[in-house]
Amino acid sequence: MIKKVKVHAAKAVGLAAILIGIQGVAQAETTKLDVQVGAKAAAFVQPELTGDIATAIVFDPSNAASKADADTIAAALGDGLKIKNGTLRPKLVPINDTAALATARVVFLAHGVGDGMSAVASAAATNALLTISNDMSCVETDRCVVGVQSKPKVSIVVSKAASAAANLQFGAAFLMMVKER
Repeated sequence: MIKKVKVHAAKAVGLAAILIGIQGVAQAETTKLDVQVGAKAAAFVQPELTGDIATAIVFDPSNAASKADADTIAAALGDGLKIKNGTLRPKLVPINDTAALATARVVFLAHGVGDGMSAVASAAATNALLTISNDMSCVETDRCVVGVQSKPKVSIVVSKAASAAANLQFGAAFLMMVKER
């Protein structure tokens, strides 16, 4: 009987490890749906973003995975993604060029920017930038305003501290649909 319990326990631990591994992979890759949901979050910024909205996609050019993630985000945005009365106009921005963020209104952070998130958070606070990432640690450490994940289910988290630092406000309807931290 004890042997059967140990075998079942070992199987359960193995299954848990597999599921954690699968979840880790899902969170590490930005999906088209992550980008679309993040873009919809931009539609709820008050005052409303209108016209052509400069949208930076920040990545680490020395990290192939970061560049690939940035390319995925850029592909999802295409030549421009319409939100309400505006269109997000994407541009790839290397993490070492935070000065280029001064002309942006929205910033998507690709995975792999590491400590560069802090420089982006500083630029966001200075320039009132909406920062979006599907790396929830960015929101949990108050370096991104919005965190979006579409797997295993859609989850949107807003950092109160990061949004206050960037002097950003969202419509009440949006805040009722998301989790604030």
